[in-house]
Amino acid sequence: MTQAIIARMLGSTGYEVTAVGLGGQGILRTYGEEGAAAVIREAIGAGITSFDSALVYKGSEDYHGRVWSENLQPRP
Repeated sequence: MTQAIIARMLGSTGYEVTAVGLGGQGILRTYGEEGAAAVIREAIGAGITSFDSALVYKGSEDYHGRVWSENLQPRP
């Protein structure tokens, strides 16, 4: 049985995001670029809407951007 991921309001922004997110810190170092992309795609497929990315996370903005550019539909 698959359980739904709990979503919560993000501060006072009006956006709802999942309580479980995917951090960008160790994905690339652990899995390499293709592995990182697969992990991000899996998170998207699981319904995760909270992604952490930062310039200091060794290129995480780039590999998150490559995956997100594959599907340009509007997202919350």
